Amino acid sequence: MPLNISDYQTVIPTRVVDEANNTRAPLPPIDVVAFLDEPQVLLDSQGKRFVQNGVLRVRRGSDLRVGDEVPLPQGIFGVVGAPTGNRNHCMTGADFGWARYKIRRGG
Repeated sequence: MPLNISDYQTVIPTRVVDEANNTRAPLPPIDVVAFLDEPQVLLDSQGKRFVQNGVLRVRRGSDLRVGDEVPLPQGIFGVVGAPTGNRNHCMTGADFGWARYKIRRGG
């Protein structure tokens, strides 16, 4: 019983392949649905910074890891959390077909 999500977009995430030079390589395209929080202003001794958190729904089986970057229309977001909801329902065994990742931009 997969969730029938029709309002998704296809993006090409990137992953670091050379940490010393922060070289990134594209990954295969994935389907995503982003749920973004309002941007937050952080004040510190150096001035204002903006941070925006969100949740990214990704089809189960996608090769997405912590540290990968996902381009969205609102900017480039980093994956900051391991997938949740990446299993069948504990009582019914239903496979909803989507996993949930935490994402963040700025900071």
